[in-house]
Amino acid sequence: MPPYHGVPADLWSCGIILVVLLTGGLPWKIASMESNEYVAWKDSKAGHLEPFVELDHLAMDLIQKILVHIPSRRAKLKEIKDHQWCNTCFDRLGKSTRMYAVILVLDCKGGGGLL
Repeated sequence: MPPYHGVPADLWSCGIILVVLLTGGLPWKIASMESNEYVAWKDSKAGHLEPFVELDHLAMDLIQKILVHIPSRRAKLKEIKDHQWCNTCFDRLGKSTRMYAVILVLDCKGGGGLL
């Protein structure tokens, strides 16, 4: 069995949660080659499918960097925190304002866990 790497796994989970928060739906039932939705995502062909059609360009770009099948290729926390979407202000309708978007980040220094 390969070793468990907590941070990439937690980042994957945060990516799934972010999809749910932004679209109200799960991207797939299970991340498996038996799921047509997941296979389409893995093959970069899911942009026109639910729930991804609900996302704007910036959000989709961030999620594509987080939900990468190979953990070593997944965005690192710093890249996520520095992403333009995480540093954009939004109102309730998604338009830019001075109200900051809610984002999920990991407290890696504290051994993991959501802030």
